[in-house]
Amino acid sequence: MSDASQQSKKQKPSIVPWIVFGLCTLLFAVKPVLSPPKVKEGVDYLSFGKLPVLLGGRVKPLDSVARTSLLQIAGQQRIALEGNGPKGEWDNLYKLHQAGDGRGLTYRKFHQFNKRPKKLHPTEWLMEVLMKPDVADRRFIFRIDHPELLGELQLEETGVDMSGLRFYTFEQMRPNVLLLHKKQQVISQKDAATRTPYERAAFKLGHALNIYIQLRYSLQPNRLDLDTRPNADPPGLADYAKLLRQIETDGADYAATYRAFEGKHEGVASTFGLLFYELRRFGDITQTDLDNADPNHLVTQVRARLEKLLTTNQQRLEQMPEAQRAQFMRIAFAVRAFLAEPEQDQAKLARHLLTVEAPFQAMKERSSLFMIPTATKNPDWDARQWEASVVAVFEGKPNAFALPRDLGHWENSKWETMLDEIVDAVDDATLANPTKALWTDAEAKVVLEFAVEKLRQREVYSPDPNWEPFDWHKTADAILAGIPGNKIPPPAHHYAEMSSAYVGDQPEVFNAAVQKHSDWLNENGFAIDAKKGSDEHFFNTFAPFARAQGIYVIALLLACFSWLKMSRGLSDTAFYLIGLALVLHTAGLIFRMVLEGRPPVTNLYSSAIFVGWGAVLLGWVLERIYRNGIGSCVAALIGFSTLIIASHLSKEGDTMEMMRAVLDTNFWLATHVVCITIGYAATFLAGFLALVYVLRGVFTPSLTGDTAKGLARMVYGIVCFATLFSFVGTVLGGIWADQSWGRFWGWDTKENGALMIVVWNAIILHCRWGGLVRDRGLIVLALFGNIVTAWSWFGVNMLGIGLHSYGFMDEAFNTLRWFAITQVLFMLVASQPLRHWLSGANLSKEYNAPIAKIVAVIMGLGLLLHLGSLWTSGFFSYLGIALVGAGLLLSILPAEYTASPSKKSA
Repeated sequence: MSDASQQSKKQKPSIVPWIVFGLCTLLFAVKPVLSPPKVKEGVDYLSFGKLPVLLGGRVKPLDSVARTSLLQIAGQQRIALEGNGPKGEWDNLYKLHQAGDGRGLTYRKFHQFNKRPKKLHPTEWLMEVLMKPDVADRRFIFRIDHPELLGELQLEETGVDMSGLRFYTFEQMRPNVLLLHKKQQVISQKDAATRTPYERAAFKLGHALNIYIQLRYSLQPNRLDLDTRPNADPPGLADYAKLLRQIETDGADYAATYRAFEGKHEGVASTFGLLFYELRRFGDITQTDLDNADPNHLVTQVRARLEKLLTTNQQRLEQMPEAQRAQFMRIAFAVRAFLAEPEQDQAKLARHLLTVEAPFQAMKERSSLFMIPTATKNPDWDARQWEASVVAVFEGKPNAFALPRDLGHWENSKWETMLDEIVDAVDDATLANPTKALWTDAEAKVVLEFAVEKLRQREVYSPDPNWEPFDWHKTADAILAGIPGNKIPPPAHHYAEMSSAYVGDQPEVFNAAVQKHSDWLNENGFAIDAKKGSDEHFFNTFAPFARAQGIYVIALLLACFSWLKMSRGLSDTAFYLIGLALVLHTAGLIFRMVLEGRPPVTNLYSSAIFVGWGAVLLGWVLERIYRNGIGSCVAALIGFSTLIIASHLSKEGDTMEMMRAVLDTNFWLATHVVCITIGYAATFLAGFLALVYVLRGVFTPSLTGDTAKGLARMVYGIVCFATLFSFVGTVLGGIWADQSWGRFWGWDTKENGALMIVVWNAIILHCRWGGLVRDRGLIVLALFGNIVTAWSWFGVNMLGIGLHSYGFMDEAFNTLRWFAITQVLFMLVASQPLRHWLSGANLSKEYNAPIAKIVAVIMGLGLLLHLGSLWTSGFFSYLGIALVGAGLLLSILPAEYTASPSKKSA
């Protein structure tokens, strides 16, 4: 038994750990559930954030759209609105930016504990982008790190500084949008692995601008003036609801005139749309012209601009290249066709093109959100669930016809009504048991086929009769399709009401419009989507992984301090807190599984979450068995580390994205992927236990013989566990590959990486069984297992080749290399003679205290320099490697060269 265990047995159990555990449970778990955040007054942005939309192939709440977009653009979810001016004054950052020349602005510094800057909630930011783009354009969200890119854009001294990172507004970025768009197109042609740091920075900034602009166009038309012309209209709409009502009232007549004109002049539509969009965007025709009471004013203004354009183009036509000449000739043809129309029709065409066709066509092309669902006349019939039932019956699943009954989405009265309708409509002779009891599969097939056929014959309440029920559409699509028949969908009006109320500072009207839209979704067959949006919003707000991450840090510190004083109270507190963090971690995993309808591992982000969870669970079990603080320390360290990795991966985009087709099978995700990630988790746990062995043995005198043997036994047992799961997971992966692309093993990069883990774990066991290594050799081999596992987990995705390169991360290579070098350095540290460890008096027959202390200082400094190089420069890494090498050389020199003979250990 170890000294720590003996010491802890002498101490009486304390109630303090339970008190700390209870307080943390109340603070981190109970309070957020029982008392979720609420908006007490003003605009209810939380309810708005729960509204579902379609993006990236899945339905998600607007809150998730906002968080994911901000992470991709700014690398953070909340935007600080206040900071320091050039002279240290504290105020709104944009106000400080306007007051000076935009220089010398910084966010709150680490020593300003008394400052609590106002921050914008992600959903509030998205509301500004959708409804007040002129305000959103002034938020400092665009992050630029590369000095060469900053110099090229002439932004070196401006922006807001945060520890070397600089943030800029869209107003500052606007003159460079087209330049960055062209750069992004060129860079996208290069393989991601071969891009330079400058190219990666430029591509990332261009992508961030694309995300912002697509969101900006998703709700209402925008006049995105990239040239900042002074006479252009503001980008936002003062009263979007009024505009939409006017379009719906007057639009049918105008649209009919436009369709007739379009039919007479085939091919003119796209040219005309672009032409009139440019007239409006560049301020040639303004809102004042549109609002003028004189019916002839608008057509006079338009004719004057078009005739001037004809004259200018005719003068320039002969000097133009052939390709450009053809384009200008098309414009001239379109303009002459317009001017040949009767003046009354010209007025209708001009107003329709300027207010509807051109802006909404541009909006349609550039928007990203699908905000408008297709409703049905009869919401009691849910197409998706009935069709899912039919498919299930065809596949021979037992009791598949009872599927809708089990979903909770159905009220009993609706279910019974539908069954009555079906039984009454279907010939009784077809059904042996025409009641509400269970049918046979054959009878259920008849019933469900009838139900789906009836569903497909039902009139769909949508602007376009060809639209499928329960589908989602862009706002511009829905409005353009609804204008001819005065059928703009109600959701478009709901969002327009929200926009007008938000711009007009009418929170009661805004909140009522949000509630109206929510009620409409529930009453028109979208209750499941509305509930999913609400559930995912709760998950985002509760943030179980972020809470667990904080608890892991506290538990890690307590576990480390418990070694110094051999305190059972600290050790027990760490153990209980890890249990609490594990509960939150598990709850987050289960919640994600429910939201996705998938097993726990679907992409790199979820693999980081699951690997951490598996390692924490195993470490917590080890601590429950040995009660020496080691299991708690390793569990907390891995839990915190993997959640940090996951938080960085979340910046790449939606973490619950749609599955790729080859992965789209729950059975193999639940068997192969889960098994192999458990193997990852166990191998990492063995490696981190080995790290504890080295840290305590080389750099502290606290590693006793019994503790060392216990740690070695832990590593050995975990390696056995890891070998089993990694082998079984790899074999299952081969079976999946055989079913997916017709071969069991093809030496793909990911397959090789998985095999490396199995082979390396087998090597460790064989070396142990064959007597080639003892405890210290086992520890060194387990450390190298961290490198093998990290390569299989992340490295193969960075190669950009093979069938499994699903999660390429060009920015993570340096981190992976840094981690691998760290493990090699620890292997070198562990390879020195035991007599030169600070715990050598406990582990070796001889002990050289002076050399042990010198080597510990040199190697410790080297490790710290290398660890710090992740945030500084590579020079410190090289210096750290040199120091570790020097320490190893000093350690292995014979005693006569060091002039410090070893002494017998007591």
